[in-house]
Amino acid sequence: MELFKVNEIKFSHFEHAPVLTSEEAAKLRNVSMASGAKAMLLWMKSKNVNDVSPSSFILTVMSAEKKLSWSTIRTELNMKQLTMASA
Repeated sequence: MELFKVNEIKFSHFEHAPVLTSEEAAKLRNVSMASGAKAMLLWMKSKNVNDVSPSSFILTVMSAEKKLSWSTIRTELNMKQLTMASA
């Protein structure tokens, strides 16, 4: 935030309790879903056994009002397996 202040960039800072959905976050901020973004960390396993990295993580960021198309991402990235990342 200091970088914004130093460069005189207008911004808003809003803190809220942890939420599980973009809809919950939008309600807490009293804004539409279209005004926010959601980030999802995914784990994927390649179809190509010769890949240097047969599995890796990908961070997707999209409009909060959109739903992730698992099949589209799997097809576009040529992935055999695609799931939400976990510990």
